[in-house]
Amino acid sequence: GSRGLGDVYKRQVLDEMWAVAQEEMNFLLEASNIEEFAGNNRDVAFVATPKLYRKYTTSHVLVMEYIKGFNIDDKEGLLKDGYDLEEIGSKLIDNYIRQVIEDGFFHADPHPGNVRIRDGKIVWIDMGMMGRLSEHDKKELSNAVYGIAMNDIGMIEDAVLAICLLYTSPSP
Repeated sequence: GSRGLGDVYKRQVLDEMWAVAQEEMNFLLEASNIEEFAGNNRDVAFVATPKLYRKYTTSHVLVMEYIKGFNIDDKEGLLKDGYDLEEIGSKLIDNYIRQVIEDGFFHADPHPGNVRIRDGKIVWIDMGMMGRLSEHDKKELSNAVYGIAMNDIGMIEDAVLAICLLYTSPSP
């Protein structure tokens, strides 16, 4: 029988999921992600990453400090400990935008279980899945955000099209 587009699409999705799973299970790659992320955020006073024990880390074992702190969605605990939820939210968004637009290297799985609050800092954990943008994409994404801020629909459209066309154009 012939294979339809749905079958081809399913195969592509499964291949991508397998590639991501293999990357996530390689702890040497995750250790490198932690080091790069920590380096990118070393000047951000309110962001931290777990301390990595590189000499004990292999492709099958990742050794880092245990992060005791509040889950980002533990509103009661955070409030009881004197945290300002609005400030945490604002700093979290600010840092995530920086990760994407300035660094082009960002946490690709930012669910509440992967973000903790400890000692007044946002601690990003589980860096098995990270995203990376090219210089072109960072520039166009920055243009799109600027277009949103300036309420310039044309600028937003141009930026989105520039990103989309790059990925949909046939290879030379």
